[in-house]
Amino acid sequence: MIDHDICLSIVTRVAEAGVFYQDAFTKAAALEWNTSFPISDVQLFEDTLELHTNSFQHYLAVRLRLQAVLKERTRGTWATATYTREDGHVEKASFMANGAGGVFSGSPSKAYDFQALSTRMAEMEIYDTRKEYERLKIQSVAIRHLQSTHWRVGTKLRNVRISGLGCFSTVVISAVHPSGHVEVIGTRRGSRKRWEMSVLAQGIIQMDEDVLDKVA
Repeated sequence: MIDHDICLSIVTRVAEAGVFYQDAFTKAAALEWNTSFPISDVQLFEDTLELHTNSFQHYLAVRLRLQAVLKERTRGTWATATYTREDGHVEKASFMANGAGGVFSGSPSKAYDFQALSTRMAEMEIYDTRKEYERLKIQSVAIRHLQSTHWRVGTKLRNVRISGLGCFSTVVISAVHPSGHVEVIGTRRGSRKRWEMSVLAQGIIQMDEDVLDKVA
């Protein structure tokens, strides 16, 4: 079973050590990752499950059935489905159970052995967890920013730049979310248009200090 908190703790330690490039990041996390979430080589064969067909439509069904079976299996259980076309070419696809109700596919048209498939699965898990870590880190900054500014629904800010969206003469906060996102309505001098935007709190930059009012 994959423990989400352990996943994040492993990735956090590597990130806080200053490792940046993904290959180096994966290598730094791999040993503890594979120790925490061991993978056992259990291959399924034709004697337990249909894995080969000469029909493309049936091949799609075989793949779906295989993935459904693997979702219930232990981490590292794997198999390769094959389809022989009329011209003799054989299409192959390998799948592996992650032990948490998910299934990893190495490639839609290539077979892998256990070592290659398990390595790629762990690499993708580390990559996905790193992305979540980065998202949570940015979200934490947004939440702290909201706490320090005391912005709330109805807060009106003047002379504001919003990252990636430009400058506005005023913005009014119309919603504040626990994630650190805020919804705002912006206006620009000389225009009747209203811009409705959803941004992270730290993306709202006041160009004048303490220019902050409340609307009724």
